[in-house]
Amino acid sequence: MQTESKNSLTPNMCNTDPTAIVQLLQAIPEWPGFNHKGSKEDFWHWRYDASRERNLISLVCHENNIVSHAASLPTLIVINGKVLDGAQWSDFFTDPNFRKQGLIEKALKNLEDSEISAGIETDFSFPSPAGYTIGINTGLKEIPCRFKQYELIIDPDKFFGSSKTGRVKKLAYATAMYLKANETHGIKGVRVEDVSEFPQDIDEFTRDFEMDYDLSIRHSREYLMHRYLHPCGGEYIVSIAKCNGKTCGYMVSRFYSADGIEYMDIVDLCAGSHSVVRVLLNHSVELCRNHGSRTIQIWLSSRDWISYDVTRFGFKTLKPIAGERVMKFLIRRFDGGKIPSDPVCHLMLGDSDWV
Repeated sequence: MQTESKNSLTPNMCNTDPTAIVQLLQAIPEWPGFNHKGSKEDFWHWRYDASRERNLISLVCHENNIVSHAASLPTLIVINGKVLDGAQWSDFFTDPNFRKQGLIEKALKNLEDSEISAGIETDFSFPSPAGYTIGINTGLKEIPCRFKQYELIIDPDKFFGSSKTGRVKKLAYATAMYLKANETHGIKGVRVEDVSEFPQDIDEFTRDFEMDYDLSIRHSREYLMHRYLHPCGGEYIVSIAKCNGKTCGYMVSRFYSADGIEYMDIVDLCAGSHSVVRVLLNHSVELCRNHGSRTIQIWLSSRDWISYDVTRFGFKTLKPIAGERVMKFLIRRFDGGKIPSDPVCHLMLGDSDWV
């Protein structure tokens, strides 16, 4: 949907060519913020072609130039066991020269109208701090998912240093890691391998997994293939756990660097049992070591049953640094259905548009 800004002198048509949209979005620092194959325009097509088909891209224009952008990504979501046609907010941005004129709010109103016209039953967001305020003012409600970021230190030598206190901590940490890792070696019948496509039985597995939660993204095979294994969407490692020949879990991870330090993120993880979680976590340690990274990080709701295994394995809760983005979840429904007030959520970094 297109809207002329209030500064327009004539009712010009808006240029909706992807190249023009990408030109605006490239003003966002380091957009999209992670490695992927192809050009930034290739990335845009990966992320937004489905949105464009359903008219879920809202643009505000001035003299045929795009100055504000708001879009949502068609995403099935499961609430209280019901699969809903959802849309996730993504890439809200206004040209710095046109800010403080209410343009993003205008784009959002157009987007809301388009979502309703397209039959969207609920929209939601993993907002930035600015996006949080916009979302609350627009009518979305925060769900108390109680997200925490957990971290596992893989290289205690480098992390704790050589001081006496550091040596004591390192010994205790290394001992705990040894015990946790060796818990998983005794689990028979579970095999993990890295794959280039999700198995055919992944739909059946994820449907059963999602029934344990009040709120979760619908992890269909089609969604997973597009989300993690399209080269223009990012660089991920997909690991599948098999129990007696059937899929019983999967893990999606990625590597990134910040300030010269190599990190590994587990961005998605679903498992059929506590033992399968531990096997997948043990595999994540092998991946991390082979890559030369120092730590593994994972975002989870503290009420997600998987968080029990994560902390038992040795992951520690990271306290947010001042000014650092913290994971939150906002949602509203257009279908008249109830929003869970205190749900058990399975939502992870890969479910968001952050990566």
